[in-house]
Amino acid sequence: MKYIYTGDSTAVKAFETHEGNDELSQLVNLGKLFEIYTSYKMFDLSSYGKPNNWLARSVRESNVGRIPVFWLYTDPLQKQFWIDEQRFFPNIPEENKNKLWELITADDWQQKYIQMADAELRELNQLNIPIGLVGGSGDIEPNQVKDYKNITVIASSWKHVIGKHAGIPFNGRYMLVELLHNTVNEFFTHPDYKWNELWRVDIEWDRQHKELNQQLINRIYEIYQWRSDMMQAGYMTGVHPNVYGNVIYHNHIKARLKEWIDANT
Repeated sequence: MKYIYTGDSTAVKAFETHEGNDELSQLVNLGKLFEIYTSYKMFDLSSYGKPNNWLARSVRESNVGRIPVFWLYTDPLQKQFWIDEQRFFPNIPEENKNKLWELITADDWQQKYIQMADAELRELNQLNIPIGLVGGSGDIEPNQVKDYKNITVIASSWKHVIGKHAGIPFNGRYMLVELLHNTVNEFFTHPDYKWNELWRVDIEWDRQHKELNQQLINRIYEIYQWRSDMMQAGYMTGVHPNVYGNVIYHNHIKARLKEWIDANT
């Protein structure tokens, strides 16, 4: 049995440290854990900081055959910071600014977010190979793929699973708020903070800008707080699950994932 494994930094390795350069971090990821569990051969195409459409290109060009893909779903906001092969983060490419302005100021920002996700899901479906999506840096719900015959959601949310295990439940949709908050900061730039220090900003700074959807602002700070709590509890390091968080999620998904791969091989 064979499978392709892909996703962004949450797929590449666990993070015992913020850099993840230690040996333990680099020895562990969900794909490796699943390979040990099944003894199936893994083709690891995961890649740090890459959006789903970039990963789709890599899968398309891999030449490993039509085999199932174990895909850690990447937050669709990632794509908004890329043009073709060039990453602009923390800046936003000019051609994506209108779309992101609409997102942060919409009456229903979640609808705009789902529309961004759907554009990528269509592209994934067009690969015409079986894709098992697992919530990774972003969440993915089964109803989002109901019209895509090549895609199955194995598990919706990594963060819901480890939050429940920790007794620190996370409710609603998890997103990479670094991307979301940098989007806010692109239009309402805080005078004293760089992109990687925005988590320090007081919520009142963002609340004073009435054009912004305030539910979205609340979500940003809720995720910051939840992640801080999860770090204290020993499940995450910054934005990434650590080794313990990887093992727990792997144990949650492994049986259903194996069953799905077996049925699609």
